[in-house]
Amino acid sequence: MRVYVATAWGLKKEAAAWAARLEAEGVEITHRWWRACVGCGLELTPGGQCPVTCGRLDVNEDAAARMDLRGVREADVLWLLVPGQLGAGCFWEAGYAQGLKKEIVCSGNLGRTIFETQTCRFDDHEAAFRYLVGLAHGIAVIAPGGALR
Repeated sequence: MRVYVATAWGLKKEAAAWAARLEAEGVEITHRWWRACVGCGLELTPGGQCPVTCGRLDVNEDAAARMDLRGVREADVLWLLVPGQLGAGCFWEAGYAQGLKKEIVCSGNLGRTIFETQTCRFDDHEAAFRYLVGLAHGIAVIAPGGALR
């Protein structure tokens, strides 16, 4: 199973930590935006270098957005770690995923938008994590609201 983890930029360390836990369970992360080159949007090497040495030091928002959206397209599930404030980009990504008919899992600070009602919602990230791991391993899980998956 492939997952795109979305949240506010200021919570990138939290996103990275949850993504690492998913990867340890055999889940593929489609884009690690928290460690992408600000110049071209590509994932940095383990040494922190741009893989194509684009040489840009300014933020190229277009390239970053294109890479993020590619990650959403390649995912089976978008996991939105709902931020307490800010985070307009992650909500845009969730809307994009909704348009692509992707499954969306929301957890954390629920109640930020009425559109969360159209997703699989969890009060805490740990419960959402367990749900995603169950999906990844083909284990029948009960989604919030009682639907067996």
